Amino acid sequence: MVVRGMSLAHSFPVAIVDKPVAFNQDLKAFVPNAGVDSEFVLRWLEFNQSRLLLLATEATHGTKRMPTNDLLASHVLLPNPPEQREITEVLSDVDGLLAALEELIAKKKAIKQAAMQQLLTSLVRLPGFTDEWQILRLGNIGSFSKGSGIKRDEVSQEGFPCIRYGEIYTTYETRVADPVTRIPSEIAASALAIKTGDILFAGSGETAEEIGRCIAYLGEDQAYAGGDIVVLTPISQNSLFLGYFLNYTTVVAQKSRMAQGDAVVHISAANLAKVEISLPTFVEQEAIATVLLDMDAEITALERRRDKVRAIKQGMMEQLLTGRVRLV
Repeated sequence: MVVRGMSLAHSFPVAIVDKPVAFNQDLKAFVPNAGVDSEFVLRWLEFNQSRLLLLATEATHGTKRMPTNDLLASHVLLPNPPEQREITEVLSDVDGLLAALEELIAKKKAIKQAAMQQLLTSLVRLPGFTDEWQILRLGNIGSFSKGSGIKRDEVSQEGFPCIRYGEIYTTYETRVADPVTRIPSEIAASALAIKTGDILFAGSGETAEEIGRCIAYLGEDQAYAGGDIVVLTPISQNSLFLGYFLNYTTVVAQKSRMAQGDAVVHISAANLAKVEISLPTFVEQEAIATVLLDMDAEITALERRRDKVRAIKQGMMEQLLTGRVRLV
């Protein structure tokens, strides 16, 4: 039975067991000597993951193996048993805080998902709103245009902000006010200009399920759209609301049905224009978007706190597991 373990990205999973277990050649069992705390060893392995990965050798099918002799030859700074236990208890307390934050973040995300399911489908209405939602096609609420190609080597550190289609999948969620990418003026001259409130759809993707993912551009600066981006300029609609709404499951299902291609999936402006949606009034759109935005802000604040605690823990491990700082 596993007492505690870890499995970090790009790392070797490590765990402690509290009773005899059977294992195969893909596992290594380390039995600490008397006076060596197992939890302390686990913490040391966690802290030294990046260094231990350098010892790994290539195995079959792209996997890696850790040579036993190299692992056993690693040097460990070992305090006395009471100090080992004190260090592990301090780090366990930080882990407890991280676990509590992760649980709270997951809970807040679940609450937001439930709110989206209710508010974006009119199952639940915010107080004061009773008007019927209007069934429209995307082509009825604005006009479409197509971005032009911006090559990877044309991106620069300075210049005008631009959004490339891959960033819609990897960098942004429902909106962006300050794009991370810049292009020089000579490239911007031939690119598609976008303005505040435009909705940018990824026109290409790897699967039908993800095709047509979109973001709302809410920045004030003149920005530009790269190739494989379909731009919707809505009229009399709340763009922040559309950023949430047009990525919701009911709309995603329609976009996936209209996708074309196998290895690379595409969706055209003509097909996006056929997507059917049920929209509330502008005022209700604004109210719903505000609720979801507040939820996002709360989740972001918790994630920043979690990341700060992770950084603190890393600093504590660097100090305590190297003997630079001693506990009182």
